[in-house]
Amino acid sequence: MRYGVFAVSLVALALALAAPVPVQAKGKAKSGDLIRELNRAAAFVGKAVKEAKLDAKQKQNEPFLAALKKTSQVIDDLEKAATAKNDTYWNAMHRMAGAVQQLEAASRNLSGKTPGMADGVKKLGAGFELYRHAYGKQSVRKKKGGSLTDKEKAAFAKLKEQDKKTLAELEKLKASAAKNAALVAELAELIRMTNAVIAAEVTVDAYCDALYWVEDCEGSWEFCLDFVIHEEPEWVVLFETSHQVVSEVESVYWTSMNEVAFEAADWATLDVEIEVTIDISVEISDAEVTDCEAYVESVDVEVEEYTFEEDNDDDNDGIADAQDDDDDNDGIKDDVDLDDDGDGELDVADSDLDHDGISDEEDEDDDNDGIADDKDDDDDNDGVKDDDDEDSDNDGVADEDEGDLDEDGTPDCEDADDDNDGTPDDQDADDDNDGTPDDQDEDDDNDGTSDADEADDGE
Repeated sequence: MRYGVFAVSLVALALALAAPVPVQAKGKAKSGDLIRELNRAAAFVGKAVKEAKLDAKQKQNEPFLAALKKTSQVIDDLEKAATAKNDTYWNAMHRMAGAVQQLEAASRNLSGKTPGMADGVKKLGAGFELYRHAYGKQSVRKKKGGSLTDKEKAAFAKLKEQDKKTLAELEKLKASAAKNAALVAELAELIRMTNAVIAAEVTVDAYCDALYWVEDCEGSWEFCLDFVIHEEPEWVVLFETSHQVVSEVESVYWTSMNEVAFEAADWATLDVEIEVTIDISVEISDAEVTDCEAYVESVDVEVEEYTFEEDNDDDNDGIADAQDDDDDNDGIKDDVDLDDDGDGELDVADSDLDHDGISDEEDEDDDNDGIADDKDDDDDNDGVKDDDDEDSDNDGVADEDEGDLDEDGTPDCEDADDDNDGTPDDQDADDDNDGTPDDQDEDDDNDGTSDADEADDGE
């Protein structure tokens, strides 16, 4: 029988763990070694579940079994992404953080839990906590030190603002769920972490820690939704209504993560050995790992992803466009790319700028930054307020050169009705409302440049 032996040494993190973990000197390990140990821990939990004959048909067991199945699946994705060393890694890390937090919350509320399940979940949680602090984007940013950039400060401010809205929803739900002690306890933990983000100092370390907390909050929140569906179905509508607000934090989180600098050379971090002192090993043979992985995957529970809309992925790289900083994978970051989705149509002409499946006409948040358009003072989400931004929509054309035919404050390039005559431009036979039909007008938009010259410029 072969036993896992890896663990990671980070004293500050050990102190932060919910329960103490025995400290033992175990040598050194790289990211791949630790991922394999996470996989062994998940299989160990599966083994305990199998031995206990935990029934997936009993509704009180479903949240735990679904979280275990999700965690096992995401570990596989994390291993592949770490090997590939591309941006799918950050998506896998984010999902892993949520899955582990969801599993830990479900374990706390599992009545049929055995010592084996508890120990496996504890080792898995401790192992991933240490892994992400050694090999996550936030850890790389912390090591670089310095002060927050202006864009990081702006992203942090948006995160705090959105969490204030989330806090109000969580407080409301906690009051409504007073009769269920288990749910109240999980909501209280969510409230604690949300308050921590809001109160955090504006420093590099606090910014990175806040991003960790948001990852944890997402997992706890998904447990709460799962718990309500199976234990308190009469509250489903109430929680789904709040989910509309709480889930917006994820969009702001990805905006923040995209501002955390990570250079190509930083991928070498995954190959760096770290000293191992905290024991996260479990007693399970290789044959049992294979058997228990298959068992967990076969458990008849649905792995939920709590989203209300399907995430587009224009470049099919495994990262939803709302989270991807290069949607069309053309090597040009979206914040400077004039055609984010690579469809041949400039973003200013696209009807869905953030590619979230909702047309801009119906979308209350065109750039998907978590701030409603009517309250957004940074339209292109570049960290520079519109009043100070020479190109507020980031389309490569200075605002002063874009024109505003109807002087309504919206540049013609963004205005669906340039002449404010009540007829959308795509249906308007006289775009500039000068009395000359477009098919006879040499300058349809009355911008001083003939249509012929504009067509030549677009070639």
